[in-house]
Amino acid sequence: MNNGDENNGLSRRMDKKGSASIIWLEKNENLTQGQEGWISCGRYALVVFNMLFFILGAFLVCYSVWFTFVPANQNLMSIVASGMTRNNIEICMYIIGATGVCTVLLAYLGCCAAVSNNKYILGLFFLFLVVLFVQLVTVGALSVWLRFEVKADIDYYMKKSLMEMYLGDNAVNQQSVAWKSVQSGLKCCGFNSIEGYKDFSNVSEKYPDGSKWWILQTNNPKKDRWPDSCCINRHSFFSNEDRIKCHLDTSKPEDVIYTKGCRDKVESFINENLLVVTAMAILLALIEIVHFTTVRQLEAALSVVRRPSVTTMFSVEDQPKSNKQL
Repeated sequence: MNNGDENNGLSRRMDKKGSASIIWLEKNENLTQGQEGWISCGRYALVVFNMLFFILGAFLVCYSVWFTFVPANQNLMSIVASGMTRNNIEICMYIIGATGVCTVLLAYLGCCAAVSNNKYILGLFFLFLVVLFVQLVTVGALSVWLRFEVKADIDYYMKKSLMEMYLGDNAVNQQSVAWKSVQSGLKCCGFNSIEGYKDFSNVSEKYPDGSKWWILQTNNPKKDRWPDSCCINRHSFFSNEDRIKCHLDTSKPEDVIYTKGCRDKVESFINENLLVVTAMAILLALIEIVHFTTVRQLEAALSVVRRPSVTTMFSVEDQPKSNKQL
């Protein structure tokens, strides 16, 4: 084989068959160093992106479980939105959890495809990527829509739960437990953003006697002006001394209780969590776009590796040698 043939990717082989010489010319489709380097780089990039995919998917699963099944979150949702909105949020969280599971499984499939160098597994991986991309767009759109739903519900349902269903920190109904948790956890009191602590005793056309909790205070000789969960707790536990100081020293409420209402803080808490969902969906979608490009390029490179060689045969008759003597 001469140098010209080598440069053109040709290999030559000669066989003897009787008086004829058979010449085989084979066109080699071997990869160049650049192509081999691209395949290696693409494989490593795919593994790294799939590891990131796995971590984000696992985070989505844990986040969905936390938001859906933690009692404090369930209680919170019971006071801020209608039953339909709560059901929609719960469905959205189930979809997020399912998306996280699909992402984890897809990350595993992608790693298998990258390690095995199998273009058929890569094709299957690409198909599932498209399905997951549609799922992520759905999750992002749902989370944005739910933010508007909560904003529309919170003014009516949250105030109604405070005025009609909150019976005190020691009550066991869901709304009372929720309000106790919200006020002590978010460091707020009542509903209105400004001087929310006055909501319990404020009278209006709809509530001429104040809140249900305030009405129950008529049987209490001390008649507290606000619940214990509104008091500023400066210790690891709420002692009797803290309680006495909170309810007796009413000249400067800002020194003993949280004066700001819970409406804005609760809305911010829910919006921040839904914003996390939206951000995660966008981040995963961006990683998927990189996935699309990498997988298609890797598939194309692997197709070159498996392209069959082209072989051509030539037969040449040997000429008899002359017996001339010099």
